[in-house]
Amino acid sequence: MSSNLKSYLALFGFYLVAASSNLWAALPIPDIPPRVAPSFGLQLEPDQISFAGERLKILEKGILELESSGGEIQGMPVTSLTPDVWIFHKAVHTAVSGHQVYDDNEWEWVVEALETGNDRLAQLRSGDISWTHQPGPVVRGYRSEIDDSVQPYALVLPEGFHQRNGKKWRLDVWLHGRDNQLTELKFVTRESRSPGPYSLENGIILKPYGRYCNAFKFAGEVDVLEAVEAVEKLYRIDTSKKLIRGFSMGGAGCWYMASHYPDLWAGAAPGAGFAETFDYQRFSSKSGKPLPEWEQLLWRWTDSTEYALNLSHVPTVAYSGENDSQIQAAEIMESALGTYGIPLRHLIGPGMGHRYHPEVEREIHSIMDRLAERGKPSVPARVRIATSTLRYNRQSWVEILELERHWDRAEVSAKAYPEHARIELDLKNVRRIKLDLQAGESFFEMGRPIEIQVGLVSLVAPATRSDLSWQVYLNNENGSWRVETEDEISYKSSFAQLKKRPGLQGPVDDAFLGGFVFVTPTGEGWSPQLSQWAKNEMMVAAVDWKSQMRGEIPMLLDSEVTESVIQDKNLILWGDPGSNSVIQDIYQQLPLEWDRSRFGFVNIEHPESTVFHPIEEASPVLIFPNPLNPKKYIVINSGFTFANAGSMSNSRQTPKLPDFAVIDLKTGVRDRPEKGILEAGFFNEEWKVNREIPLRYWGKDAAADPQWISFNEANSE
Repeated sequence: MSSNLKSYLALFGFYLVAASSNLWAALPIPDIPPRVAPSFGLQLEPDQISFAGERLKILEKGILELESSGGEIQGMPVTSLTPDVWIFHKAVHTAVSGHQVYDDNEWEWVVEALETGNDRLAQLRSGDISWTHQPGPVVRGYRSEIDDSVQPYALVLPEGFHQRNGKKWRLDVWLHGRDNQLTELKFVTRESRSPGPYSLENGIILKPYGRYCNAFKFAGEVDVLEAVEAVEKLYRIDTSKKLIRGFSMGGAGCWYMASHYPDLWAGAAPGAGFAETFDYQRFSSKSGKPLPEWEQLLWRWTDSTEYALNLSHVPTVAYSGENDSQIQAAEIMESALGTYGIPLRHLIGPGMGHRYHPEVEREIHSIMDRLAERGKPSVPARVRIATSTLRYNRQSWVEILELERHWDRAEVSAKAYPEHARIELDLKNVRRIKLDLQAGESFFEMGRPIEIQVGLVSLVAPATRSDLSWQVYLNNENGSWRVETEDEISYKSSFAQLKKRPGLQGPVDDAFLGGFVFVTPTGEGWSPQLSQWAKNEMMVAAVDWKSQMRGEIPMLLDSEVTESVIQDKNLILWGDPGSNSVIQDIYQQLPLEWDRSRFGFVNIEHPESTVFHPIEEASPVLIFPNPLNPKKYIVINSGFTFANAGSMSNSRQTPKLPDFAVIDLKTGVRDRPEKGILEAGFFNEEWKVNREIPLRYWGKDAAADPQWISFNEANSE
């Protein structure tokens, strides 16, 4: 094992437990490239490292003993409170072992975090959890379902806060700006001391960590959702009075979270930031290497401009400094909203650069106060949705269940006329849809059938039920819209059909928005070259996840994968059918012909179009429903795909691979997408290879393709 890899594994605590007969584990691994972000800090003195290590062991032992004792504290399970201690352990461990102490003064933060962790542990032992309800700033933690890591978040509780007075509190979610040195240590220290940019008299401010600096996308967006969920479990929150706000990178995150999750928010106030990729990165004025078509299509996952219609459900006020280049975000969203006849309220700070103007900031606070007072209407009579993926598929009582084709734009307009017992639907690129009013929500009187007008087709749906609930599924699978029967609904819900559906639609990066585990091989691979490449890719992926997504990669040997793991987790499989027994069990059920000499992605309708690749030269990469449990994914030979963008602008942190790809074994993830992708494409809505869906080969003529754009290395914002 190389000295460089040994140092990384020591820093980040990655260990693969394998038998000595594990030939795959015994393969040599070349030096892995330096991590992209965050950068390395100071070299601490040996006595400092020893001091931190000894106290971390004591703190860890105390937490584990408390957790093993079980029981409750003030009606809450002990394990729901110990993350409030673990966050200080993690902050110190990551900073010291990962060389992420950047200034001599930060050593004081290490000592302070250890003291705070020990103080909280002592309070838990005594049954005192006063920090959970003390007014002012406080940092807390939760355990993430993605990778079982502990993640910190900050709260600001108002003066006079009392948890048990029956009051429900407004919740403002504030998203922080970019800071390439925003380690957990810096976050918990800063947020313990400062209430932040503003305060509330009648509400709680939540400041998610966002898993470092990814503009609150991918694991970062899940962090926002999980932090909100944690707060709602611990405090009495008025869910109709949740608002999303942020500045700079946090402004970009605000645009993203508001437009992608419109169901959640009573209002949004993005400041500066970015809202899309092409114009923000000035691709139109750059020249150089070709950017593949699939990457451009996947901007439709992250670009807020694609989801601007959804803001018709989220009252929004944008802010920009007059002299701030990031005014571009509000201007382009203004244009996108204007497409739908929605004028954006855009407040500009006169003479300001990249900061708030005090008077304009007060006006924004006033607007957000009024929006919080109004609250979010529970059941709007009109619902509008825009999306290109089933990952973001719902608003209020409308849920898109199938698309005609992913990454083409889908739009829904649903309008109810209660007095006429009628709903009008205007649908684009939608194959199946669910209309669902929960108990007490139906606008329609009981006993009266509902007419549904879909374009020129008039359908009759069942009447509202006795509890004022109403639900119907509509299907256009055979070329005309109809109401589904209960048997059809049951069949489609059973996963008997292989379909792209919400939460199971790809691309590769989607597997890392839910619980996942790396599955490492124990056998002898069909290709030593592929085995070595896959092992190196896995190690790089583990380092990048640790450094950029601030979590621990769960790892199992293929022999350790149990039925419960198959049911609960997305499986990230490394190796080939010879080396990995899980791949061996499923590979013949994939749209992939794979043997000891070659592999190729097979178009069943046109098998002659299959391109085969020698296994000593290339590796398949794909995401697919797990044949052992089609409610979860398998991914073969890939971690998250945009690690190489980690030190660039956050707007470049977008998916770099579609549903499947062929990777040249001479390249690694840090080389992509600039080189090494021999073939790539999207599966169709039935998870089959379809050559009509955009697919490109990386070759010398790529730059001449008018469907490709060109770019140079992007600048940081």
